[in-house]
Amino acid sequence: MAEERMDPFEVRLAARLEAFAAIPIRPVDADAVASAVVSRRRWPWPAHRTNVVPLPGAMWVFLALAAAIVAGLLVGSLLQQLHPQSRRPLVLATEIGLYVGEVGQQPSTGLTLVRDDGSFINPRWSPTGDRIAVLHGPAIAPQVRTEGALPLTPVPFTLEATSLLVLDDQGATLSTWPGPIVDFAWAPPDADGASLLALKGADGAITVVDADGRIVGSVSAAPLLAAAIGGPDEPALLPSRIAWASPTVVVYADGARVDALDVKASGRIVTVASVGPAPSAASRMTAIATSSDGMHLAFLVAPCDAGCTGQVRTAMLPRSYSSSAGGAPSGRGILQSVPATTGLTWTEDASAVLAWPLLASSAQHGAARTAPTDAVLAGRDTVAAWTRLAADGSGRVIVMNSFPAFNDQHFDAWLVDPAGGATRLAARSLGVDLRAATNPADEVASR
Repeated sequence: MAEERMDPFEVRLAARLEAFAAIPIRPVDADAVASAVVSRRRWPWPAHRTNVVPLPGAMWVFLALAAAIVAGLLVGSLLQQLHPQSRRPLVLATEIGLYVGEVGQQPSTGLTLVRDDGSFINPRWSPTGDRIAVLHGPAIAPQVRTEGALPLTPVPFTLEATSLLVLDDQGATLSTWPGPIVDFAWAPPDADGASLLALKGADGAITVVDADGRIVGSVSAAPLLAAAIGGPDEPALLPSRIAWASPTVVVYADGARVDALDVKASGRIVTVASVGPAPSAASRMTAIATSSDGMHLAFLVAPCDAGCTGQVRTAMLPRSYSSSAGGAPSGRGILQSVPATTGLTWTEDASAVLAWPLLASSAQHGAARTAPTDAVLAGRDTVAAWTRLAADGSGRVIVMNSFPAFNDQHFDAWLVDPAGGATRLAARSLGVDLRAATNPADEVASR
């Protein structure tokens, strides 16, 4: 073997063998020579091991490849922890199951079925993106099944929410709350990243639970009517009358006023807004929303729950909920003649309130404007209570439109970007939500 092809170990071994071969005193012991050479290299082998067999070259290559694979796995795991891959941002509720997936350009793109044990309504990701709260009821059996086509939904049919489920992002049940539940809302996360959940029954009882499903607060409020789907003029769901002013203060519509429950302060209740002067003594709050900074409240005042119009107002929320000193503000009107079933959402910068299709400025002299809308949605019967800004910070709007057809009633889910472009998320749905972006990669992947 040419010397230039030998590694240092082989060169030293060959030199030792040649030296010992020139001594005629005793026969050459190649194993002993190899052991002596190796011991000089101070490898961490046991001292009592004297018979060493050099590994073939192929074995060294195999060990090197194995080490590289292990190192790659370790590095990949570390990178996954530092920069986690984007999680599927879309949750989609249907008449027969619950799905998660990516936001695609076509209906039902990249969806994965995680539950198929009934109907699911109005899902909501927790702000931390690790849980889903969703209304649950019996499956809505189709009245017609056509081979190779979507089944037809009976008309009329009723959305029956027999319970509220809290699931992980794989669809496993974490807790179950018997219903009927007619409203619920996640709190913003606290300093430890935990988020409370407030839910309201048809009897008006509001219950606040923590991440482990323990009740941490409760209060009795005015009942919120559960709307059933029975025809084209009836709403699918009423808008939310529960919102959060902080991680521990939930505000809720209680007839003609908005009260705040401070969960951490022994359940103290403070009135923060009232109907005040109204066209009718029967006027009540039909929808409320708080800004993300916890400083502003928007509410809709109307003389009925559905089938009439009302006024959208805004008011400042108190800095402290220690007492209800002073009269509760009746707010400043920013929109007129708004359907009572319209859901309200604040923009991320708290500068405007979305009451689809209008964006009303919260500034003293701001004028309302129409949100940009793709022509594909023109003339569609949008569901006012379900229309809201997506929670991923993208400025996109989730829009549901209904099809009260002769023998097939269903809803389509759309996503409208700030420029007005509309993407249909699903051809049949009972509510969708987008997971809040937890890092830039999540937000980019969801667009």
